[in-house]
Amino acid sequence: MKTMKQKSKRVLVLSAGDCTGINFCKSLRLSKGDYHLIGTDTNRYRLKMCVADERFLLPEDVRGTEYWEKLCSIVSFTEPDLIYAADTNDELALLSQRRSCFSEKVFLPSAEAIAIYEDKWETHNFLKGVGIEVPETKLLKNEADVIDIVNRLGVVWFRATHGSGGRASLPTNDPALASRWIDRFSGW
Repeated sequence: MKTMKQKSKRVLVLSAGDCTGINFCKSLRLSKGDYHLIGTDTNRYRLKMCVADERFLLPEDVRGTEYWEKLCSIVSFTEPDLIYAADTNDELALLSQRRSCFSEKVFLPSAEAIAIYEDKWETHNFLKGVGIEVPETKLLKNEADVIDIVNRLGVVWFRATHGSGGRASLPTNDPALASRWIDRFSGW
């Protein structure tokens, strides 16, 4: 008796050409599952590094209507079983906010939970609020805050509240350098 081969699970991976997307795709490839990977990226150079079976370039402006229309078109054309946002970024936030457009194809925590963990300051406050010990953290509003925290703690890690991969991170005990760094990333 012959058995029918099951159809591959189709997974659309947003940010498939950055490190998190590549690693996610490679992990699926190493699993025992049968996956057909559909990769998207907003950067044409990263898209070339994508290890998916199909690749689609999305517009760079994730917040623009052209991006959303193109993503919906790709979903309609490729019919994925799951849409996965590989990186913590604007694509994840957009997918979370508009998840109802794709019904069961999006498996994510609540939009409220994503809003908390996408913001390092909100994550700190949430964890502290539920009794989890967290390092001393201060939301800096001006140069006086920088001077105060460096004087109290010495070497301090200055981080952007959003983003991943160490973007806009700087360890220093020099308040002037830290202030210039914050200015550079429009962090006030």
